[in-house]
Amino acid sequence: MRASGLPARATTLDNILNIPYNGTRRTRNNTGEGHPQNPKYTYKDRWHYDNRVKEYNHRINQAHKLNRKHSNDTTRSLLRATIRTAREGKKKIKTEKCLKWCGSMNSHTTQSDVWNKINIACGNRRPKTPTHPTPTRDTENLIRAFLSRNNSDQLPVEFQNLLKRNQNNYDQLIHEACNVNFTSRELQDTLCSKPDTSAGADKITYSMI
Repeated sequence: MRASGLPARATTLDNILNIPYNGTRRTRNNTGEGHPQNPKYTYKDRWHYDNRVKEYNHRINQAHKLNRKHSNDTTRSLLRATIRTAREGKKKIKTEKCLKWCGSMNSHTTQSDVWNKINIACGNRRPKTPTHPTPTRDTENLIRAFLSRNNSDQLPVEFQNLLKRNQNNYDQLIHEACNVNFTSRELQDTLCSKPDTSAGADKITYSMI
């Protein structure tokens, strides 16, 4: 018997996992934010929709509500004026978005990209959801976290002093390590008759190549 006020499916799952219902609901919400999915429906004005379009739609809805509540010549005139203003404003927004998109095209733009944009503008194709909602911001946060955790200022004072003293010798040490001569023993070890040698009389192994 399920608890009152809770869906049967959620109650069964919570009993199995022994987790409160609100905890599983938060987990599902966080999962949806971390892995965005395409909606089941697509609006045709998605390609130019922004806060300005949202404000125009809000004003039209308010005018419709006012006209339904008080239907007279004044409210009808207000509704027509609101719709006319919204259409003119949306037309400017569409022109702005279209010019911005056309300005982003160059000689490297493929024909498939052009048709994808056209289909999205016509409402025939659902735009792809990015793999992550904010990849640039999260990447920069990871870089800053990595740099802060690997900063030499976190080391003890004696190690910091040692690093400062050896800082000038790093280039010289790297140059010497890269230009050290091979020993005769190392050369003899590379010349062998194992089956992994390259073709020819020199018998040089593939690892040396």
